[in-house]
Amino acid sequence: MEDGSGQSQEILEELKGWWWGVSKEMLDRSNPSRRETVSAEELRTKIDYVMSKYAQTSLPISDRLERLTEEEVARYKDRVFVAQLQLLKLGRRSIRFHLGEYHHAWTHRSRWLHRHYVAQSELDQFESDLRREWEQVFSKLADAFDAGEYGDDAVKAGVDILDKAMAAVETLRLRPQVEKRWVARGTLHALADLATQDDEPVGWHPDFENLLSQSSDTADGEE
Repeated sequence: MEDGSGQSQEILEELKGWWWGVSKEMLDRSNPSRRETVSAEELRTKIDYVMSKYAQTSLPISDRLERLTEEEVARYKDRVFVAQLQLLKLGRRSIRFHLGEYHHAWTHRSRWLHRHYVAQSELDQFESDLRREWEQVFSKLADAFDAGEYGDDAVKAGVDILDKAMAAVETLRLRPQVEKRWVARGTLHALADLATQDDEPVGWHPDFENLLSQSSDTADGEE
């Protein structure tokens, strides 16, 4: 855990940012419905809320997640977890949604590690829990596909695996008060991003390992 002075500075910066927004609203005379005062109760509530985000049972999480820019989306176009989504023939909007969950989860994770809010061992355990939930879903539905329950529609089976795996993990929490469901879902995408190098790969399409391998071989042959 980061030292107290470092946390105090971050708490102060977040409160200053909130106060700047409130002050700007109060001074906006072009807005007839602008707020005119800030009560002591509101200020106290805000301070308590911000401080609670830095408790050991929680982790600091951005209250607002910005929509990814086109540049950020393009940055991920060659990533393995995106290729995994493309195997399922998902549309542009769906892929962009999953991209956002990965991006925000990974950004927060990197910050937590850098600031020493979490240890790598704690994240490793969280990922192990996520992997276990994925494995239960994948083994059941991949077996169902092999048994002919999906006919020859492997894409439909893969979409079901994706949806059910995300539903299975979204209630898992890294910390008791980390309640944002995209943390687990985005982290599961991070595991799927390691599919071509992991001994126990995570994926959605029933034949994702072979398909990703073929895609990698094709890309290498074109270079």
